[in-house]
Amino acid sequence: MKKFLSLFPLNDMASDIYHLIAVIVVYAVLGWAAKFIGALTGWLPLLGWLFELLVWFVRVYCFLGIVTVLLKYFKVVK
Repeated sequence: MKKFLSLFPLNDMASDIYHLIAVIVVYAVLGWAAKFIGALTGWLPLLGWLFELLVWFVRVYCFLGIVTVLLKYFKVVK
């Protein structure tokens, strides 16, 4: 579990509710920015599907980051 949690270094910053909200906003903005870049490059024939795959991985990472920061904040995982 420690190896999995080490993939999300921002989660260690969430010590109070303000930092928790800030970390969630950072993950949300990162997911939005990835989707925006994917939409801009989606029209390219070969790179379009590569960027969509990359956007999918970034959005899954952001979702897992938000879930783990919430679990860590509410002390469900250590």
